[in-house]
Amino acid sequence: MGIFRHVAMGGLACLGLGAGQAAACSCPPSQSAAQQAEGYDLIAVVEVGEVWDLESEPTDPPSPFIIGEHITQMKVQRVLKGEMSRYVLVKSADAGMPACGVNYRPDTELLLLAKGGEGVYSTWMCDRAQFPVEDFEAALDGE
Repeated sequence: MGIFRHVAMGGLACLGLGAGQAAACSCPPSQSAAQQAEGYDLIAVVEVGEVWDLESEPTDPPSPFIIGEHITQMKVQRVLKGEMSRYVLVKSADAGMPACGVNYRPDTELLLLAKGGEGVYSTWMCDRAQFPVEDFEAALDGE
Protein backbone atom coordinates (compact mmCIF):
# COMPACT_ATOMS: atom_id res chain seq x y z
CA MET A 1 0.00 0.00 0.00
CA GLY A 2 1.53 3.33 -1.04
CA ILE A 3 2.12 6.32 1.18
CA PHE A 4 -0.73 8.24 -0.44
CA ARG A 5 -3.23 5.52 0.45
CA HIS A 6 -1.79 5.47 3.99
CA VAL A 7 -2.16 9.24 4.18
CA ALA A 8 -5.71 9.12 2.89
CA MET A 9 -6.72 6.37 5.31
CA GLY A 10 -4.99 8.11 8.21
CA GLY A 11 -6.55 11.43 7.27
CA LEU A 12 -10.01 9.87 7.14
CA ALA A 13 -9.47 8.23 10.53
CA CYS A 14 -8.36 11.55 11.96
CA LEU A 15 -11.22 13.56 10.47
CA GLY A 16 -13.74 11.18 11.97
CA LEU A 17 -12.59 12.08 15.46
CA GLY A 18 -13.77 15.67 15.44
CA ALA A 19 -11.95 18.93 15.99
CA GLY A 20 -9.98 20.25 18.89
CA GLN A 21 -6.80 19.55 20.80
CA ALA A 22 -8.05 16.19 22.08
CA ALA A 23 -8.49 14.87 18.52
CA ALA A 24 -5.66 12.72 17.29
CA CYS A 25 -4.96 10.05 14.74
CA SER A 26 -6.01 6.66 16.04
CA CYS A 27 -4.81 3.21 15.10
CA PRO A 28 -6.62 -0.07 15.61
CA PRO A 29 -4.77 -2.31 18.07
CA SER A 30 -3.32 -5.62 16.91
CA GLN A 31 -3.97 -8.72 18.98
CA SER A 32 -0.37 -9.95 18.71
CA ALA A 33 3.01 -9.18 17.17
CA ALA A 34 2.34 -11.95 14.62
CA GLN A 35 -0.90 -10.25 13.56
CA GLN A 36 0.74 -6.83 13.31
CA ALA A 37 3.70 -8.25 11.35
CA GLU A 38 1.46 -9.74 8.63
CA GLY A 39 1.03 -6.54 6.66
CA TYR A 40 4.66 -5.42 6.50
CA ASP A 41 7.43 -5.99 3.98
CA LEU A 42 10.20 -4.95 6.37
CA ILE A 43 10.52 -5.31 10.12
CA ALA A 44 13.98 -4.30 11.31
CA VAL A 45 15.90 -2.70 14.12
CA VAL A 46 17.33 0.49 12.63
CA GLU A 47 19.29 3.58 13.57
CA VAL A 48 17.73 6.79 12.28
CA GLY A 49 20.06 8.88 10.14
CA GLU A 50 19.56 11.95 7.98
CA VAL A 51 16.14 13.41 7.16
CA TRP A 52 15.35 15.28 3.93
CA ASP A 53 12.17 17.33 3.38
CA LEU A 54 10.32 16.80 0.10
CA GLU A 55 8.40 19.30 -1.94
CA SER A 56 4.63 18.82 -1.80
CA GLU A 57 3.22 16.95 -4.80
CA PRO A 58 0.38 18.65 -6.70
CA THR A 59 -3.05 17.01 -6.51
CA ASP A 60 -6.05 17.14 -8.82
CA PRO A 61 -8.21 18.78 -7.62
CA PRO A 62 -5.80 20.93 -5.62
CA SER A 63 -5.72 20.11 -1.92
CA PRO A 64 -6.73 22.86 0.54
CA PHE A 65 -3.77 21.94 2.74
CA ILE A 66 -0.15 21.01 2.20
CA ILE A 67 1.04 17.75 3.63
CA GLY A 68 4.74 17.94 4.30
CA GLU A 69 6.66 14.81 3.43
CA HIS A 70 10.18 13.71 4.10
CA ILE A 71 12.57 10.86 3.46
CA THR A 72 14.65 9.42 6.27
CA GLN A 73 17.79 7.36 5.76
CA MET A 74 18.06 4.51 8.24
CA LYS A 75 20.98 2.20 8.94
CA VAL A 76 19.76 -1.38 9.32
CA GLN A 77 21.05 -3.07 12.47
CA ARG A 78 19.05 -6.31 12.24
CA VAL A 79 16.29 -7.62 9.95
CA LEU A 80 13.46 -9.65 11.46
CA LYS A 81 11.37 -9.79 8.27
CA GLY A 82 12.16 -8.72 4.72
CA GLU A 83 15.17 -8.10 2.56
CA MET A 84 18.58 -7.48 4.12
CA SER A 85 20.05 -4.11 3.28
CA ARG A 86 22.67 -1.93 4.90
CA TYR A 87 20.56 1.22 4.57
CA VAL A 88 16.92 1.92 3.72
CA LEU A 89 15.04 5.08 2.81
CA VAL A 90 11.70 5.65 4.51
CA LYS A 91 9.12 8.10 3.17
CA SER A 92 6.49 9.53 5.51
CA ALA A 93 4.21 12.51 5.83
CA ASP A 94 4.75 14.90 8.72
CA ALA A 95 3.34 13.89 12.09
CA GLY A 96 0.00 15.23 13.22
CA MET A 97 -3.30 15.82 11.55
CA PRO A 98 -4.43 15.45 8.82
CA ALA A 99 -1.62 13.23 7.52
CA CYS A 100 -0.87 11.12 10.61
CA GLY A 101 2.72 10.68 9.49
CA VAL A 102 5.89 10.03 11.45
CA ASN A 103 8.86 12.29 12.16
CA TYR A 104 11.88 10.21 13.12
CA ARG A 105 14.49 11.61 15.50
CA PRO A 106 18.04 11.27 14.09
CA ASP A 107 20.54 9.16 16.04
CA THR A 108 17.88 7.00 17.71
CA GLU A 109 17.34 3.27 17.44
CA LEU A 110 13.87 1.87 16.80
CA LEU A 111 11.92 -1.11 15.53
CA LEU A 112 10.77 -0.17 12.02
CA LEU A 113 7.65 -1.66 10.43
CA ALA A 114 7.36 -0.51 6.83
CA LYS A 115 5.90 -1.31 3.42
CA GLY A 116 7.75 -1.22 0.12
CA GLY A 117 10.86 -2.86 -1.20
CA GLU A 118 14.24 -2.56 -2.87
CA GLY A 119 15.50 -0.25 -0.14
CA VAL A 120 12.62 2.27 -0.35
CA TYR A 121 9.75 2.04 2.13
CA SER A 122 6.85 4.09 3.48
CA THR A 123 5.34 4.50 6.93
CA TRP A 124 2.62 6.39 8.72
CA MET A 125 1.64 6.70 12.36
CA CYS A 126 -0.14 3.33 12.61
CA ASP A 127 3.03 1.55 11.48
CA ARG A 128 4.60 1.99 14.92
CA ALA A 129 5.35 -1.29 16.68
CA GLN A 130 2.68 -2.14 19.23
CA PHE A 131 4.81 -4.87 20.85
CA PRO A 132 8.42 -5.22 22.03
CA VAL A 133 11.07 -6.49 19.64
CA GLU A 134 11.20 -9.81 21.52
CA ASP A 135 7.55 -10.50 20.64
CA PHE A 136 8.26 -9.87 16.95
CA GLU A 137 11.36 -12.10 17.12
CA ALA A 138 9.30 -14.96 18.58
CA ALA A 139 6.46 -14.43 16.08
CA LEU A 140 8.81 -14.27 13.09
CA ASP A 141 11.24 -17.03 14.11
CA GLY A 142 11.79 -19.15 11.03
CA GLU A 143 10.70 -16.60 8.40
